[in-house]
Amino acid sequence: MLMNKMTVRTFTGPEAVGIIGSIFRARRDLSLLVKRQVIKGMGVSLEEADLLYDLYGAAKLGWQDPKAIKAGWVTFGALQDSLVHARELLTRRLGDLVASGYVEIAPVGKEEARELGIDAKSKKARNLPKGEEKAKEIHDRYCKVCLQVINKLPAEVQQHAENVHKFNLAIINELRWGI
Repeated sequence: MLMNKMTVRTFTGPEAVGIIGSIFRARRDLSLLVKRQVIKGMGVSLEEADLLYDLYGAAKLGWQDPKAIKAGWVTFGALQDSLVHARELLTRRLGDLVASGYVEIAPVGKEEARELGIDAKSKKARNLPKGEEKAKEIHDRYCKVCLQVINKLPAEVQQHAENVHKFNLAIINELRWGI
């Protein structure tokens, strides 16, 4: 029986830094893209858009990160773990979204907290209809802009998109749960 052996490439430290570092540079440039082409004129900051979109993705798109609990609610802990922008300002940003009528916040019930294995003093948030509408608009614009970016790439680069996605997910899993 013949077995295919997958050759694993050995990277140097600088090569590994270049690969991982490119993710940070792409994130920086994607943040600018989102500011300029996705949320421009929407009346929300990048951090607020990030929160609205995470709540929408969890509740309406079935995302696992962050994962919704009952009725589209997402715990503050799950939001904080998921956010890309200004994790330390989660409560303030959610307060701003509450004041704008986009989001509602509630305490996690004692029984629900016990079922989830989280602190009984935890809170949760979800989009209100106005927030859901805004998040859907963010989602639709973001899909359009991302598709435009990918379609502008050379065909030979586009062919690697699925592997890049798998690589990025592997990095996320390693950083969150492997280290």
